[in-house]
Amino acid sequence: MEPTSPIVRSDYLFRTYWLYWRILCVEGDYPLRIVLDILISFFVTFWCPTHLVIGLFSERSLANIFRNLPITASSFCSSFKFICFRWKLWEIKKIESLFTELDHRAVSEEERLYFDRNTRKDSEIIWKSVLVAYGSANLAANLTVLITNVLIPAWFPYDVNGSAFNHWLSVLYQSISGGLSTLENLANDSYTPMAFCVLAGHVRLLGMRLSRMGYDRDKSSLDISRQLTENIEDYKK
Repeated sequence: MEPTSPIVRSDYLFRTYWLYWRILCVEGDYPLRIVLDILISFFVTFWCPTHLVIGLFSERSLANIFRNLPITASSFCSSFKFICFRWKLWEIKKIESLFTELDHRAVSEEERLYFDRNTRKDSEIIWKSVLVAYGSANLAANLTVLITNVLIPAWFPYDVNGSAFNHWLSVLYQSISGGLSTLENLANDSYTPMAFCVLAGHVRLLGMRLSRMGYDRDKSSLDISRQLTENIEDYKK
């Protein structure tokens, strides 16, 4: 009888993760992607932490320096981590291809049911929790700027208070760059816990396959040896 539980698809669990990269114009195949990628890389990944760092060093009040230091350090580390993840994106794709190979090994009803009820649900809790946490922080920051009408202290190549246009242009830049920086943080911090969750699920599925070996009397010793070899290869992955 064919298994009735949903088939195991690890790539489905990472669909939201790759959506972050497409929104940031790093992945995908659509017009102007490269142009948008260059613009986001300069004005968000590079310039956002840079204008905060310059603004921090321009402060003369020690109290203001310590007040602005956390957000400046957070922005700088976030951009640096995003660059590192982007540099190793090919390795992430390679890991997912290994997950796909392991998906094809989960053919029994028991394995598919376990993956659907445990691994899938746990991974969804992870990415949704990270999304809510970062989304709430970004929303709170933007609301604070709009309500108090006070910008995050930073350096701009013009007089921010010289006109209403300059002021709201600066607000618009920090709002947009803050939102895109949040997406970069999601790309940074959501993959690792999800990958470990999926890996733990496949380790459990491997244990299920090993526990069934030798109990089917219809299988010959040659078939059992082949199964053992396949399971060893799964473990090596």
